[in-house]
Amino acid sequence: MALAYRLTYTFDYGTELNNGHTYVQIHRYSEDVQTPKDLNGLNQGVTFTLDSNDDEMFGPIKSQICTVNLFSESNFEFLKFVNAVKSEWRIKVFKGGTSSSNLIYTGYNVISDYSEAYVQAPYPVQLTFTDGIS
Repeated sequence: MALAYRLTYTFDYGTELNNGHTYVQIHRYSEDVQTPKDLNGLNQGVTFTLDSNDDEMFGPIKSQICTVNLFSESNFEFLKFVNAVKSEWRIKVFKGGTSSSNLIYTGYNVISDYSEAYVQAPYPVQLTFTDGIS
């Protein structure tokens, strides 16, 4: 098979009321085709913040950071994000459905921001992605 972004993880949260349901897909750049694994996200599954770039030249252009809040069901479940190469993982966040018209964010893994708790599973984990604009 050829290299391509393959759907690896999915999860959703929220309610259907007023299209409040959010769908998250995490893809891996790989040759392997596999059945996507459903993950357990926290109530606030994803949060978005603007990168605080203080560069005067590019100050008006800010990258959007997406933080994914998950439960790790086993120790080191997401260790593969630590060893990832740049842009190996891609996230797509949809609001109200999974059609392309509902896509609100696409980003790529930020390797340096990964951490796991030193406690027995399950425990919360945060993964960070950026849209890479600036």
